[in-house]
Amino acid sequence: MRIPDRIINYTLWKASSDYFTLKRLRKTVKLAYRTDFYRRKLAEAGVKKIRSIDDFITNIPLTQREEISLASISPYDLLAVDPTKEMVLFGQTSGATGGHSVPVFMTKKEFKKAIKMAMRLPVFKHVSSRDRVCLLFPMVRTFAGQTAAAMVEHVGALLASMGTRTNINPPKQVGKTILALKPTILGVVATDAFALAQLLKDWGQNPKDIGVQKLVIGAEACSRNRMKRLQEIYGAEMIFNFAGQNEVGLPGIPCIKGNMHFPSIAMFVELWSMDGNHRVSYGERAVPVITPLFKKAMPILRYWTNDIVIMEDGNNCPCGLRLPLYRILGRKGAEIHAANDSIVMPIELEDILFKATIDGVWYQIEIDDETVTIRVEHREKKEWKELEKEIVENFTGIFNQKVQVECVPVGTLYDYTAIRPGKPISRIVDHRKTESIPVLEGA
Repeated sequence: MRIPDRIINYTLWKASSDYFTLKRLRKTVKLAYRTDFYRRKLAEAGVKKIRSIDDFITNIPLTQREEISLASISPYDLLAVDPTKEMVLFGQTSGATGGHSVPVFMTKKEFKKAIKMAMRLPVFKHVSSRDRVCLLFPMVRTFAGQTAAAMVEHVGALLASMGTRTNINPPKQVGKTILALKPTILGVVATDAFALAQLLKDWGQNPKDIGVQKLVIGAEACSRNRMKRLQEIYGAEMIFNFAGQNEVGLPGIPCIKGNMHFPSIAMFVELWSMDGNHRVSYGERAVPVITPLFKKAMPILRYWTNDIVIMEDGNNCPCGLRLPLYRILGRKGAEIHAANDSIVMPIELEDILFKATIDGVWYQIEIDDETVTIRVEHREKKEWKELEKEIVENFTGIFNQKVQVECVPVGTLYDYTAIRPGKPISRIVDHRKTESIPVLEGA
C-alpha cells in the first residue's frame, strides 16, 4: 500500500527539524562508539557528549575514504553489530578514487527497511506489478544491483537480474535476452545502455521497438543531455538517474521532472568549500560531508565524499517533492581550467558535447596547451562533417585553445561487443595535468 502524500510531507518536515536531526545524530554517534575505528578516533578527538548540531560539526572529526579503506584497516573495525546474532550483508565500493575500496556492512533488517523507505518516494508510483524489468547493474561487490532488485521485488514486477557484461552474461547474450523479454523498464549503467543500442543496430534492430517505457540509469555519472539522448534512442517515456554511494546510500534521488533530490529524511549534510576551510551555502560549488542517520551495522560520521556538488532549495521543483536539489558535478581533483580562468567539470563538458545528436558509445576529449581535440563515435558517416561543425560551435568560448573535432566509426574508442573491462577508462585527458581524469564504469 502506498503512503499518502500528506504523511510523506509530514515525514519530510519532521526530518528537516533540528530536534529530529540532533536526536538521530546523537544515536548515530552512540552506535559509532561500538566500532573499534570510531572508539579510537573519537577518544583521540576528546569527544564526550554531543549537545547540539553545532557541537557535532565542531567536535566530530571528518572521516576520509583513505582511512577506512580495505588497504588501511580491518573491515571488522567498522562493524557496530555482532554478526553472530543477526544477518549481516557485506559489500564494498569500486575503488575508483585512488584505488581505495571501502568495506560496507548492512544488516538484513536495515537493508529491507531502507528499501521500504525508498519505495515511499513518489518516483516509484511509476513502477507496478505489470512491468517487466531487466536490470543490467553490477550484481556483485557493490550493492547497486541488489538494491535495484529488492525494489522491483517489493513492487512484485517480473524481474530479470542480468548484471553487467561478464563472461557469464556477455554482451550478445544480454542483447538476445533483452529482445526476447521486451522489458518495459530497463535498469542500466549509461555506457551499457549505449553499447546495447549499438549491438541491436548491428543486428538490424531498432532499440525503440523493444518497448522500453522507462529507463533507470545509475552506477556512473551521466549528464542531463546524455540522459536525454538515451531516452531518444530507446523512445522511453521517462528516464530516471540515481546517484548512489555505497558508503552512505543514495544521496541523489530522481524525480519525474528530471531533477535529483537529496534525501534529508535519511542523511545529514554539511556543505564545505573545496579546500575544506569553510562552510558554503546553497547555490555554490561544494564538497558534501554526509552523515547517514539510519545506518546500524556500519555507522559513518561526517564522511568527506570528495564529490563536488551544487545543492539548492527544492521547494519549487514542479515534481512536488520538498527535498533539496542535488546536482553532482564530479570528483574533487577532476576540475578543468577553461577560458577566462573559469573552472569546468567533466560532466559539464559532457553536457555540452551531447547537445549534438550523437549516435555512438564513447567519446574522448584531450586538452593540451594549444588545442582541445574531441573524438566522438557516430554511426552514420555521411553526417560526420555537419556533426563535427556543430560540436565545434557548441564548444566555442569554453576554452582558450583551438577546438578540433573528429568523428570516428562506432567501436573505435570503445569495444561495445566485449565484456566490461576491469580498469578505469579515461574519457577526458588533460595533458596540462600530471594525471588523466579516470572514469570507472559501473562504479
